[in-house]
Amino acid sequence: PVLHSSKSISTISKTCRKKTKGNHFERFRYYQNVCTVSYSFVWWDWPRWEKEIDWMALNGINLPLAFTGQEAVWQEVYRSLGLNESELEDFFSGPAFLAWNRMANMDKFGGPLPQSWHVNQLYLQFKILERMRAFGMIPVLPAFSGNIPQGIL
Repeated sequence: PVLHSSKSISTISKTCRKKTKGNHFERFRYYQNVCTVSYSFVWWDWPRWEKEIDWMALNGINLPLAFTGQEAVWQEVYRSLGLNESELEDFFSGPAFLAWNRMANMDKFGGPLPQSWHVNQLYLQFKILERMRAFGMIPVLPAFSGNIPQGIL
Protein backbone atom coordinates (compact mmCIF):
# COMPACT_ATOMS: atom_id res chain seq x y z
CA PRO A 1 0.00 0.00 0.00
CA VAL A 2 1.02 3.59 -0.62
CA LEU A 3 0.90 5.81 2.43
CA HIS A 4 0.28 9.55 2.66
CA SER A 5 3.87 10.58 3.08
CA SER A 6 6.62 11.54 0.71
CA LYS A 7 9.00 9.43 2.80
CA SER A 8 7.04 6.26 2.03
CA ILE A 9 6.71 7.23 -1.64
CA SER A 10 10.46 7.75 -1.83
CA THR A 11 11.07 4.38 -0.17
CA ILE A 12 8.71 2.66 -2.58
CA SER A 13 10.36 4.21 -5.63
CA LYS A 14 13.78 3.05 -4.44
CA THR A 15 12.65 -0.52 -3.75
CA CYS A 16 10.47 -1.03 -6.84
CA ARG A 17 12.78 -1.93 -9.69
CA LYS A 18 10.40 -3.92 -11.89
CA LYS A 19 7.63 -2.46 -13.96
CA THR A 20 4.24 -3.62 -12.86
CA LYS A 21 0.94 -3.35 -14.61
CA GLY A 22 -2.47 -3.59 -13.05
CA ASN A 23 -5.95 -3.45 -14.43
CA HIS A 24 -8.92 -1.66 -12.97
CA PHE A 25 -12.39 -2.81 -13.80
CA GLU A 26 -13.80 0.66 -13.21
CA ARG A 27 -13.29 3.33 -15.83
CA PHE A 28 -13.63 6.10 -13.26
CA ARG A 29 -12.20 6.06 -9.77
CA TYR A 30 -13.90 8.83 -7.81
CA TYR A 31 -12.36 10.38 -4.72
CA GLN A 32 -13.46 12.73 -1.92
CA ASN A 33 -16.79 14.16 -0.82
CA VAL A 34 -18.15 17.67 -0.34
CA CYS A 35 -17.85 17.59 3.46
CA THR A 36 -14.23 16.42 3.53
CA VAL A 37 -13.31 19.28 1.23
CA SER A 38 -14.66 21.72 3.82
CA TYR A 39 -13.69 20.01 7.06
CA SER A 40 -10.11 19.05 6.21
CA PHE A 41 -8.84 20.21 2.84
CA VAL A 42 -9.89 23.82 3.37
CA TRP A 43 -6.86 24.29 5.65
CA TRP A 44 -4.31 22.85 3.22
CA ASP A 45 -1.61 24.84 1.47
CA TRP A 46 -0.04 23.98 -1.87
CA PRO A 47 2.64 21.57 -0.54
CA ARG A 48 -0.08 19.53 1.23
CA TRP A 49 -2.27 19.50 -1.87
CA GLU A 50 0.67 18.46 -4.01
CA LYS A 51 1.27 15.43 -1.75
CA GLU A 52 -2.40 14.49 -1.90
CA ILE A 53 -2.57 14.73 -5.68
CA ASP A 54 0.59 12.63 -5.99
CA TRP A 55 -1.03 10.05 -3.71
CA MET A 56 -4.16 10.10 -5.87
CA ALA A 57 -2.08 9.45 -8.98
CA LEU A 58 -0.20 6.57 -7.33
CA ASN A 59 -3.53 5.01 -6.34
CA GLY A 60 -5.24 5.31 -9.71
CA ILE A 61 -7.67 8.07 -8.77
CA ASN A 62 -8.86 9.76 -11.95
CA LEU A 63 -12.05 11.57 -10.91
CA PRO A 64 -11.32 13.75 -7.85
CA LEU A 65 -13.46 16.56 -6.52
CA ALA A 66 -11.98 20.02 -7.08
CA PHE A 67 -14.08 22.41 -5.00
CA THR A 68 -11.38 24.79 -3.76
CA GLY A 69 -11.91 28.47 -4.59
CA GLN A 70 -15.47 28.27 -5.87
CA GLU A 71 -16.61 31.07 -3.58
CA ALA A 72 -14.42 33.49 -5.56
CA VAL A 73 -16.30 32.54 -8.71
CA TRP A 74 -19.71 32.79 -7.04
CA GLN A 75 -18.70 36.15 -5.64
CA GLU A 76 -18.16 37.47 -9.17
CA VAL A 77 -21.43 35.97 -10.40
CA TYR A 78 -23.37 37.57 -7.55
CA ARG A 79 -21.65 40.92 -8.08
CA SER A 80 -22.66 40.80 -11.75
CA LEU A 81 -26.25 40.34 -10.54
CA GLY A 82 -25.99 43.55 -8.50
CA LEU A 83 -25.14 42.34 -4.99
CA ASN A 84 -22.92 44.54 -2.86
CA GLU A 85 -20.10 43.55 -0.49
CA SER A 86 -22.34 43.61 2.57
CA GLU A 87 -24.77 41.17 0.97
CA LEU A 88 -21.90 38.88 -0.02
CA GLU A 89 -20.42 38.97 3.49
CA ASP A 90 -23.81 37.97 4.89
CA PHE A 91 -23.88 34.94 2.59
CA PHE A 92 -20.58 33.04 2.63
CA SER A 93 -19.82 30.92 5.70
CA GLY A 94 -16.41 30.60 7.31
CA PRO A 95 -13.89 28.03 6.02
CA ALA A 96 -14.93 25.05 8.16
CA PHE A 97 -18.59 25.58 7.28
CA LEU A 98 -18.35 26.06 3.51
CA ALA A 99 -19.82 22.61 2.82
CA TRP A 100 -22.92 23.59 4.79
CA ASN A 101 -23.15 26.87 2.90
CA ARG A 102 -22.72 25.10 -0.44
CA MET A 103 -25.51 22.66 0.48
CA ALA A 104 -27.83 25.54 1.48
CA ASN A 105 -27.90 24.58 5.16
CA MET A 106 -26.55 27.86 6.52
CA ASP A 107 -25.31 31.28 5.53
CA LYS A 108 -22.58 33.43 7.07
CA PHE A 109 -21.86 31.14 10.03
CA GLY A 110 -18.18 31.55 10.95
CA GLY A 111 -17.80 34.29 8.34
CA PRO A 112 -17.39 36.64 6.70
CA LEU A 113 -14.47 35.54 4.56
CA PRO A 114 -11.91 38.26 3.77
CA GLN A 115 -11.29 39.03 0.12
CA SER A 116 -7.75 37.69 0.50
CA TRP A 117 -9.26 34.28 1.34
CA HIS A 118 -11.23 34.21 -1.91
CA VAL A 119 -8.22 35.23 -3.99
CA ASN A 120 -5.79 32.82 -2.32
CA GLN A 121 -8.20 29.90 -2.64
CA LEU A 122 -8.81 30.65 -6.31
CA TYR A 123 -5.08 30.70 -7.09
CA LEU A 124 -4.64 27.50 -5.11
CA GLN A 125 -7.38 25.92 -7.22
CA PHE A 126 -5.51 26.86 -10.41
CA LYS A 127 -2.47 24.91 -9.14
CA ILE A 128 -4.62 21.98 -8.02
CA LEU A 129 -6.32 21.72 -11.40
CA GLU A 130 -3.06 21.98 -13.30
CA ARG A 131 -1.49 19.14 -11.31
CA MET A 132 -4.58 16.93 -11.48
CA ARG A 133 -4.77 17.35 -15.25
CA ALA A 134 -1.02 16.74 -15.62
CA PHE A 135 -1.68 13.25 -14.19
CA GLY A 136 -4.59 12.69 -16.58
CA MET A 137 -7.26 13.16 -13.93
CA ILE A 138 -10.66 14.64 -14.70
CA PRO A 139 -11.35 17.13 -11.89
CA VAL A 140 -14.98 17.28 -10.78
CA LEU A 141 -15.80 20.97 -10.57
CA PRO A 142 -18.75 22.31 -8.59
CA ALA A 143 -22.03 23.24 -10.22
CA PHE A 144 -24.80 25.52 -9.02
CA SER A 145 -26.38 23.99 -5.92
CA GLY A 146 -29.37 26.31 -5.79
CA ASN A 147 -28.22 28.25 -2.73
CA ILE A 148 -28.37 32.00 -3.33
CA PRO A 149 -27.77 35.10 -1.23
CA GLN A 150 -30.84 36.77 0.27
CA GLY A 151 -30.17 39.89 -1.84
CA ILE A 152 -31.16 38.07 -5.04
CA LEU A 153 -34.65 37.24 -3.79
